[in-house]
Amino acid sequence: MRTLPKRTGSILTGISIAFPFALALALYTTTLAPSLLGGDAGELQFTPAILALPHPSGYPIQIVINRLFILLLPLGSVAWRLNLLSALVMAAAVAIIGHTVARSSGSKWAGLAAAIGIASTPVLWSQAVLADKYALNGLLTALVLIVGQHFYTRPTASSLAHLSFVTGLALAHHRSLVLLAPLALGLVLLRGRFLLRRPAVWLWTAIAALAPFLAYLYLPWAAARGLPPGYPNGLDWGALFRYVFVDGSSGQIGLRPDWPGIDLYLSMLAKAFPIGWLVWLAVGLVLNWWKRSATRTWQILLLGGFLLTGYLAAVYENYDLPRRYVYFVPSYICLGLLIGEGIGGYLHWRPGWMSVGDGRQRWLQLLWLGLAFVPLIQLPQRWTTFRAEQYTEEPLGIWRQTLKSGQMADRLARGLALVQPKALIVGDWEQATPLWYAQQIEGQCADCRIFQGIDQLGKVITQASAENRPLYVARSINTTEGWSHPNSVGPLVWLAREPVQSLPTELTALNITFDDELCLAGYQWPLGEPTFRAGTVLPFTFVWQNTNDKALPAYAISLRLYAGEQEVWKADNPNPVLGMHPFSTFAPGEVVTDYYEVPLNPEWPPGAYRLAVVLYEVSAESGFRNAQAIDAAGNGLGEEVDVLDFQLRQ
Repeated sequence: MRTLPKRTGSILTGISIAFPFALALALYTTTLAPSLLGGDAGELQFTPAILALPHPSGYPIQIVINRLFILLLPLGSVAWRLNLLSALVMAAAVAIIGHTVARSSGSKWAGLAAAIGIASTPVLWSQAVLADKYALNGLLTALVLIVGQHFYTRPTASSLAHLSFVTGLALAHHRSLVLLAPLALGLVLLRGRFLLRRPAVWLWTAIAALAPFLAYLYLPWAAARGLPPGYPNGLDWGALFRYVFVDGSSGQIGLRPDWPGIDLYLSMLAKAFPIGWLVWLAVGLVLNWWKRSATRTWQILLLGGFLLTGYLAAVYENYDLPRRYVYFVPSYICLGLLIGEGIGGYLHWRPGWMSVGDGRQRWLQLLWLGLAFVPLIQLPQRWTTFRAEQYTEEPLGIWRQTLKSGQMADRLARGLALVQPKALIVGDWEQATPLWYAQQIEGQCADCRIFQGIDQLGKVITQASAENRPLYVARSINTTEGWSHPNSVGPLVWLAREPVQSLPTELTALNITFDDELCLAGYQWPLGEPTFRAGTVLPFTFVWQNTNDKALPAYAISLRLYAGEQEVWKADNPNPVLGMHPFSTFAPGEVVTDYYEVPLNPEWPPGAYRLAVVLYEVSAESGFRNAQAIDAAGNGLGEEVDVLDFQLRQ
């Protein structure tokens, strides 16, 4: 075979790295989360900017990297920049997969197919568009593998130090990478035992492995700053140990795999790749083993790394955790290298019935390459799905437990600008993090206090009463005695002590009365005038008033959206204010604001639409009954009343 000039070979190597990186980055940036997120990802969008202490185990390496990136790229919001960083980090992991496979298998085509195939899996893609820690998990796993391969081919004291450093870096970042340590140890025992006879090697290996853990000195310094989310009692050395090694991990990682974890892993794998294609790859691995004896040990190590990291994903015990597949990222990086080895097995195979120079070999190679890229058939559909997930707005549910798509967290955070000064606000972790971002990064309601954990509500109620401060919640709760007059303030809920008796000043009047006792006074746009564009939501607030001097029936609300005369959407809501304030609990004369979000389907055609409302009650005595409506002049409007007309735009 003719050897390429060194310069040409270097150019091809550069292209083999740059192309997978550029393609993966294009996929990820065009489906990138555009704004705020909830939960852990939301926390990592604001803690690096203010150098605060995140939840255990602290992730100081991620904090430092995120902080540097914010400073180096002063464009766009902080939230968007850190979402972009995840895309860059995961794209770098993909490029490393391609380069590692190309070096190991001797085929840049195998590296390209493996890199693009693994980059387009839902597991990696989902973490490349969010500012969470799992994209860095992927990059660090890829670094351990490529440095491990270098040590495998050239076991020197220098390459051992490099392997020790990147392994220490991975372990210092996230506990789910702990099983990369046995992989690195296996490499050293199989390929570098002779190096361990030298005491100096032991010393430099230990220094390299432990150096990344110096980043944890950041944690007590950050804790002392007292910024959210904070740590209640500071971090002395004992608390620091618990914070890093105990808090947040007990009861999550088991010692044996159970079926729910295995079943989830296998189902995600089946979604990522056709089963027949995986079988074809397994045969390719056997061919690689058979024909390329020099790489057998490396293949064993790769398979061991895949099984170890996959095992950890299978034994993680939080089966009900949303998006639990985030822990699969390291095993998918290992899988990417195995995919490349399997493809390489075919590309290096020469059947005995073919002679050297036989033209049929070229056609067989083209067939293998065509099969190698089979998973990319699903690429357009996946791109469409991920694009829609981030750029089609989704309505906020009453519990707000998953704020990772459709700009839900952004709308929730915008509610912070509407609350009263010195408010106390309680939410769960998923809602608290975007509210902290709005406060700490955007400067909204600087004198408010945001509490994480709805279980703290009782304590916060006591504090609000003692200090005479307004109290808000960011999700639905069971109302508490003495605070039983909730009102929507945008997507947040104000728990008022006394019934509100006056109408808001900014109100589009409707003055529709149902059954001569309940008035729909009008509606508001709490988050500003909507765009009425397909793919967004319509956030609005109804303003109700009990015009009766006695208790109201237990009405329920039915919202209906029409395109012309065709009903295109409908939703029933038993009680106003996230289900927290039944009509039957309205005091005489009480005014209640009630927040809703109507989805405007991206597939709906432009044109005239109208929103209608129906009030109804269901009782054991009278059965189902719709309330009758009249306007301000006393004219009958029937049972269904149009409250809003608008033109939908694309």
